[in-house]
Amino acid sequence: MIYIKRKTKLNRGFTLVELLGVIIILSLLLLISLPSILNSVKRSSAKTDELTKELIYNATDLYMKNDSDYYVEDDEYVYCIPIVDLIAENLLKSPINLSESDDDISQTKSVEVKYNNGFVYKIVDTESCNAVGPDIEPNPPELMGMTPVRYDESKKSWYAVNPNSDWYNYRKQEWANAVILKDGVTKKAGDTIDIEKEVQAMFVWIPRFAY
Repeated sequence: MIYIKRKTKLNRGFTLVELLGVIIILSLLLLISLPSILNSVKRSSAKTDELTKELIYNATDLYMKNDSDYYVEDDEYVYCIPIVDLIAENLLKSPINLSESDDDISQTKSVEVKYNNGFVYKIVDTESCNAVGPDIEPNPPELMGMTPVRYDESKKSWYAVNPNSDWYNYRKQEWANAVILKDGVTKKAGDTIDIEKEVQAMFVWIPRFAY
């Protein structure tokens, strides 16, 4: 028997130069397309932020209309409405996020409202918002070192508030509640407070009205 050696055609792979060429071409394509991708992401984030702010401002507008006797159109006043209050009134749902922050802004932000031929809304840090409202509620609460609190119906829990915000409203039967925290316990606006474990005493302010 005679064996005949057959020639086989070998599949030739890429050379190193060819691989480097492919890598360079892909890198160039990526560099060309990357700015477009990044701009698209930024535009998408900006649009999402715009829609989120619009929802917050619409909720704020409804919140103010529900108490229009207080939120009057006067350019001398500045209203501070914590976003957490809008959530407590079931006007918004948490968490609420914006691209500028990785955290839920409902715990740290408020809507600052001014009047200038119409109400103008702006999202600010709750701590930096100073309300200047109409003086129609005599005998305001005196905290004397206590921490002002409000109750969140949706979460069934108490939380600390900024004393400069609209944290009570006697016309809506929202009483001015305050607590004395136990030694070593500190809370900032928006923080949940465990009444059983973190509070020494709780008080409600009863105002004196003139008749």
